Amino acid sequence: LLIVSDKALLTRIYGDKTVWPVYLLIRNLDNATYRQISRPSAILFSFLLIVPKGTSRDRKYLLYYRGLKKILEPIKKLFYYGIVLRYVDSIYRKYYPIIARFIVNYKEQVLIAGVKNNACPIYIVPSDSVERKNLEGIWPKRLHNHTKAQVIL
Repeated sequence: LLIVSDKALLTRIYGDKTVWPVYLLIRNLDNATYRQISRPSAILFSFLLIVPKGTSRDRKYLLYYRGLKKILEPIKKLFYYGIVLRYVDSIYRKYYPIIARFIVNYKEQVLIAGVKNNACPIYIVPSDSVERKNLEGIWPKRLHNHTKAQVIL
């Protein structure tokens, strides 16, 4: 499974409420099935609520992570217990879905990694650094512990 989130596709639902769409793609299908218009392999999976401007950065992270945790909970259960599905060859098999990729653009990467805008979500680079072109090998990689220390869960 692939999860795709794109803040560029924000949707206003009513009043000042804006939501962030999250899509689910199934990729282990043959090309003929994957490209069928009548049965799309990408579906709108959920919406995440966008918090109003002026909300603290820590609060935004907290709401984003809790929202993701809530919408991905059913997939987590399927991962552990599996689900019986009929495959293309008409045989029923037990399927254990996993999230292979979480595809996001830079703005979402910054939010997920817990870094400030214009910071590198992959490496720990000082903001005043001029040598930002080739980061690999120069700066240490951003690890889960580092991000977790910055984000309140």
